[in-house]
Amino acid sequence: MPVGSIVVSKVKQGILHFSAAADDAFGDTFDCQVTAVAIVPSDSGSSADDREETLGGCIVPSEETEADKDQLEFTVISDHSAGASDPAGIIAYSWTHRNEEIEFEFIPRLDPSEEGTDVGPQYFSGRVICKAMTVGGEIDQRLDQSTSWDITHLELPVAYGGTNTVPTP
Repeated sequence: MPVGSIVVSKVKQGILHFSAAADDAFGDTFDCQVTAVAIVPSDSGSSADDREETLGGCIVPSEETEADKDQLEFTVISDHSAGASDPAGIIAYSWTHRNEEIEFEFIPRLDPSEEGTDVGPQYFSGRVICKAMTVGGEIDQRLDQSTSWDITHLELPVAYGGTNTVPTP
């Protein structure tokens, strides 16, 4: 039984902001460097096969692994010219805040030119562990790199069963 018509959507002109300080109010934005971004759900935790049983019949739960965490995955155009004189680049930012838990917000926007894209913006927010990104790369090539940061807390939009709504400026 069909649920409705299929609308093929493209992410266009979205927002990916980071904030390392509580009073920063998402001042760090790298939208012009990001070429792909996604929130990737975990592998949904451990199964019964992941547990261990002891000789005495006790059940030892499995340990959390990297696969048990949601991920913020994104690809950026590297910006090695940004550094001490221009700390606004995402490479320098990732080194400055390496291994820190930072806030993020991600709002994918649909291409307004597509018919049937009357779905309002979806607002994801939360906290991630910032990982330092690679410095350097292949000679005389545009340097793109993909990274994956562990999500430690995630607020979902209403359409995904959460309570997040797009904040008003």
